[in-house]
Amino acid sequence: SFQPDMIHGYALHLSDRFTRSLGSPVRVFADAWVAMNGRPARRLVDPTVDLARVPRSLRRQDWIMPLENEGGGDVPQNARP
Repeated sequence: SFQPDMIHGYALHLSDRFTRSLGSPVRVFADAWVAMNGRPARRLVDPTVDLARVPRSLRRQDWIMPLENEGGGDVPQNARP
């Protein structure tokens, strides 16, 4: 998926399902990559973050990797949070 919120939601689902079936908490990590608008593929989420422990939020999330400007001018500097 190229939608980090969907990846997070699925991680929470997996955590809930396996925690119930195994009887102990599990950790869920994702190594997701995405290519957008002809750019080379880049990592979408931080693979070191246990997504099962990240609460749902509409705020900016540090586990979502930033889109880097490669000098093409297609990502204005003021567009970053």
